Amino acid sequence: MSGRPGPRQCLAAAAERRLFRAACQVRGHLRIYRILRVGTLQPRHFAVTARRDRGVMGFASEDLEHQLAVSAERRPSLVVRNARVLTCDQQWTEWADADIVVDGGRIVAIGPGAASPIEVSARDIDASGRLALPGMVNTHFHSPGNFLKGAVPSLPLELFMLFEVPPFMPEPVSSKYAYLRTLLGAVEMLRQGVTSVHDDAFFLPVATRDEISAVMQAYADAGMRATVAIDQPNLVEYEKHAFLAEILPPAVRARMESAPRQGDAELLEIYRWFLGEWHDRGEGRLRAAVSCSAPQRVTETYLRGLAELSDAADIPYNMHILETRSQRIFGDTRYGMSLVRYAQARGVLSERCQVIHAVWIDDTDVAI
Repeated sequence: MSGRPGPRQCLAAAAERRLFRAACQVRGHLRIYRILRVGTLQPRHFAVTARRDRGVMGFASEDLEHQLAVSAERRPSLVVRNARVLTCDQQWTEWADADIVVDGGRIVAIGPGAASPIEVSARDIDASGRLALPGMVNTHFHSPGNFLKGAVPSLPLELFMLFEVPPFMPEPVSSKYAYLRTLLGAVEMLRQGVTSVHDDAFFLPVATRDEISAVMQAYADAGMRATVAIDQPNLVEYEKHAFLAEILPPAVRARMESAPRQGDAELLEIYRWFLGEWHDRGEGRLRAAVSCSAPQRVTETYLRGLAELSDAADIPYNMHILETRSQRIFGDTRYGMSLVRYAQARGVLSERCQVIHAVWIDDTDVAI
């Protein structure tokens, strides 16, 4: 057995091969893809999709409503000609035949005839028959699940999460594993025209600075906009679910109780490091958010501590609330109120909160 790679090493190697294949599939437009990776992406992104190979190219623009002048004295780094452009601005402006001029990682001109002052070059991209539009936003994502596609059976959420977020995970994955896992997800999103993501990333069994940094570095290298939160529950597994403690065998309960968990002070210190190390990095492309995962999965002290961080830094606060009927019952039996009202009673609901899923809410919850 010695010398043979383990399952994680095999999976990481497979991810590297898959990343290489993905890069090959967009080879015909690799010049634009590299702008995504190393360019200075600013307020808005564009994605151009090709019918031939479905490659994705991303750009940035400070103002889609005004065509900026193009200097004839130096050639811009990239010219895309003859694209159908859907701006998605307030007027839903659409051009059937327009050019996009990119220089220094930014769109400097866009619109019909925008590239006409520029001499045609073999390096130009002829986008005839292709559509250019602002890059899409993935508003909710869990990048640590990138390797789980097809690996977990379709089950009710509470059972599914025991496979997705196993309570007995022995040790964190390596930084390389986390980096490749995140980068592969980024490549898949970019190929679909997604240029921005809000990633509620969980870490097993505990959050470490190395794994968090690997996730952020992957997004930095991919060139995406990424807002990332550390989704780290800190209660014993059976305390997060209705009636689970009563039905578990004593041995399983004891094992859950001994599983690694991080205390409030440790997690809040990691968040303070995270904000200092990664928030607003990459010319503003990389940002931090906070996450309790769900109000019933963390201590009340940690729940409120995250709200204070969110308020102080003016960043989003993620919380999954009332995803299932079981969670509705849990709130009623454990707290005597819905989990929306529980969060409100603890003073953590604000305009910065992203209440995720929320399919078992009632009219009173909505009124809040």
